[in-house]
Amino acid sequence: SSGINAEYGEAVNVNANPERRKTSAVTIDIQVDGQGTYAQKFVQDHYVLVKKGDDAILTAGATGWPVPEYKWTLGVNTEIDISSGSRFSTADYGRQLLISNVKTEDRGTYWGQYKNVYTDSAVVVVRLYVIEDIAFDTVLSAKTVEHLTPLTFDCQCSGTPYTSGDPTAPPSVLWLRDGQSIVDGDRF
Repeated sequence: SSGINAEYGEAVNVNANPERRKTSAVTIDIQVDGQGTYAQKFVQDHYVLVKKGDDAILTAGATGWPVPEYKWTLGVNTEIDISSGSRFSTADYGRQLLISNVKTEDRGTYWGQYKNVYTDSAVVVVRLYVIEDIAFDTVLSAKTVEHLTPLTFDCQCSGTPYTSGDPTAPPSVLWLRDGQSIVDGDRF
C-alpha cells in the first residue's frame, strides 16, 4: 500500500523493502481537516489567434478539490450554446471551450468562470482574434489622363491578416510603381 505524509507533502511506498524504500515528490493540494481546497487559477488571462475556418481551443484552469465547475460566456453575460450539434463544446471537465469552424462573428472576449464549494466564482479572460485572408473590394485598372492632370487610384480591401503587433489592425496597403515602393512626396 501507499501512504501520503501530509506534513511533508511526499508519497511513500510503505510495502517496499526498507533498504529500497522510494520516496517521490508529488504536487498535492491537502486541507488538513479533509474538507477540500480552494480553486486556484493556474491559467492566466491570454489571447488566442485562429484563422477563419479553423478550430479554436480556449483554456481556463484552476486546481482544487472538489474539481472546480466551469461555465463559459461570451463577455460577461452571453451564454454559449454547447448543446449537441452546436459548433461549441467543452473538454477536460469544462476547462476548455472548443469552437469548430471559427467564424468572423466568433471573435470577442470569452470568460471561463470557475468555482468550487470553497471558492466564489473567479474568471480567466480569453480574447479570441479571428485572422481572415485579405479580400480586395476594388479592382485596379489602367487609366488614361492628360499630362499634369491629377490622378487618383483607390484600393479598398478587408480582412485581418495578422503578421505581428495588433491582431485587430486592418490590412495596410503598399503602393508600387514599376516594382518600386512609392514614397510620399511632392508627386505622390
